[in-house]
Amino acid sequence: MKKYLKILPFIFLISFFTIQNTFSQLVEEDNKFYFGFGSALSSFIGGDFGKTFAIRYSTGSNEYDDGYYYNKPSSYYDNNTTASLYPLQVDLVAGVNVTKSIAFELETSFIWHSNGNINPAYSFGSEGDYNYIDRFDNSTLFALPIIASIKVYPVGRENSPFYLKGGYGIQYTQENLEKVREFYAVINTGYYFYTDTFEFPIAEYSANRLLHGFNAAIGYSYNLFGTLAGDIELKYSNFFNNKDDKAGPLSLMTSPVISNIALGTKVYLSY
Repeated sequence: MKKYLKILPFIFLISFFTIQNTFSQLVEEDNKFYFGFGSALSSFIGGDFGKTFAIRYSTGSNEYDDGYYYNKPSSYYDNNTTASLYPLQVDLVAGVNVTKSIAFELETSFIWHSNGNINPAYSFGSEGDYNYIDRFDNSTLFALPIIASIKVYPVGRENSPFYLKGGYGIQYTQENLEKVREFYAVINTGYYFYTDTFEFPIAEYSANRLLHGFNAAIGYSYNLFGTLAGDIELKYSNFFNNKDDKAGPLSLMTSPVISNIALGTKVYLSY
């Protein structure tokens, strides 16, 4: 699947220039072609995948995590000192205005999530003077959708800035997960006691799939100045997946659909 990840940006560029050449002789609109970029506040929703990679904010302070720790039910200190908000999303779009009411677009997004909310599934054991805890941790995601869409202004761009959009395309999706073993022991030096801990991954899980699906959106366009414009858009996307409940701990393998909802904004340059 890594080869797909390498060629998807080229597919996007080739498709854009194909659209440009195809419609350049058919469209009489001024500033008919445009290219834009932006970002979005997004969240995966529904099923195991949505539970794992929903929008998640970390304050960057020491936090308690309820669960089993040091072989007893308790809350343990998670010394996470980095503030973060996931997923992160960057959007690119290229389009052509066919009429005053219709535009065709080719859009892609780069979506990262490095703080998946997974079930740690604690288990315990011991080796020599050290006890240990095994847990699932370090859950990450990368998604790259490419969608061909049609954008419709129901009463024309000159009469109303509101539009509807829908399209179909593909999404490269990759999920990674580790199983971590944490050793701990209470050491008696003869003068004082201290806790010695260290951890390392004992197993790694990874899966990637190329999925097919669609999106639907509603938005509002506005002019900035000259040939610069922008929009605000609420978008829902849904990609179809082959569910396999026996495939292991990865949520990508146990979710029949991969759905995302995003509120974003983009800036366009027309020419």
